Amino acid sequence: MNDETKLMNKNFLLFVAGWELSMIGEALLRFALPLYIFMVTNNATLMGTILTWTSLPLIFFVPIGGVMADRFNKRLLMVMTNLVIGVAIVIYLIFLGQIDMVWFTALMLLILFTLISLLTPTAEATIPTLVPSEQLVKANTITFLLTIFSSVGAPMVAGFMLERDDLPQILWLSVGLFALASLVKSFVKIPYQKTKMETGIFKLVINDLKLAYHFITKEKPQLGQVVLFIFLVSFAISPIMSVALPILVTGYFGRGESIAGLAQGIVVFGGTFGAVFIGILGKKATVKIMRLLLFVLTGLLLLAGIIFRTSSSQEIVFILTIGTFFISLSFVTMFVIIGWTYLQENTPEALVGKVIAINSSLAALGVALGNGLYGFLFDFFRASPAYAFFVLTGISLVVSLVSKVKIENEM
Repeated sequence: MNDETKLMNKNFLLFVAGWELSMIGEALLRFALPLYIFMVTNNATLMGTILTWTSLPLIFFVPIGGVMADRFNKRLLMVMTNLVIGVAIVIYLIFLGQIDMVWFTALMLLILFTLISLLTPTAEATIPTLVPSEQLVKANTITFLLTIFSSVGAPMVAGFMLERDDLPQILWLSVGLFALASLVKSFVKIPYQKTKMETGIFKLVINDLKLAYHFITKEKPQLGQVVLFIFLVSFAISPIMSVALPILVTGYFGRGESIAGLAQGIVVFGGTFGAVFIGILGKKATVKIMRLLLFVLTGLLLLAGIIFRTSSSQEIVFILTIGTFFISLSFVTMFVIIGWTYLQENTPEALVGKVIAINSSLAALGVALGNGLYGFLFDFFRASPAYAFFVLTGISLVVSLVSKVKIENEM
């Protein structure tokens, strides 16, 4: 068997190694910099506001990254973006403690996530060029697992170091990781066909996104339906992790930040089981089961509400809630892997970056809107979170029914 026909070929292994190095560096910064702001100001509202800002690049700059992924050399884009992130961190280190670090840290986060939003579509669009099409599900499962591992382990390391006032060490570690990721990715051989730019970059972005939008709405509308499905799930389900969990653990249950961090790590690890189960399903893991997964997630939201409504023991409610969220993230991971794989398999190489960018941008918008909805509901029903879950169950059920009709008719 030729190396190019295998999943674990040299180029994919190098890409995966570079992917994990940059993911660990990103996870360290995602955890450490916002928490540093809170440590300096003791202002949770300010920290939350700054975190909201960091979602804006994911909405507005990911499409540009998608166009760049299809128009330029993917390897060069990934190598240079990782290097620029490293340089930005070094500049931040130079001024650390010398100026108003709150707003300088906010600026650093904005720069970081802008660069990451440009990098992500390139990385995602690279995967289909490195593995056989029949191995895409397994390839995406591997990258998702690595992302989960970095999201669990890196915050633990960063938290341990922050307790000892070692923010500079975290930053230097991130610099090293991004530099090493850049070096490893420079050895990846990625197919590239140079395209001529006949217009300016902004007009090019608009024109290319129009082509991608036309493709997923007119030429292959089933792709557009999957993108819409992922957006709706991002809105109705994904904020369980980013909003519901920390609010419930620290607010309703009155646990400390260390318990909240541990709970988050446990729930995130649930994604591992979803990724593993995708491998067990094999060829059955297709878009045809996406609506079934959403119905299961709807049932889990209902179960969470019932747990809060019927149990009188906070300890039991706490344990069952973590368990329910753990299972929920497993199904969310399965849902996302199946959707992304379908988009990659059915999009021409010249458009895959742009289609992925549209999907990522809309998913980020869905999460941002969902965060606001979850925040409002869990604040309004602060004394009885069960009612918040019942409202979310209704919303998720409507999404399930609507999405079923739109996707099933095209598949």
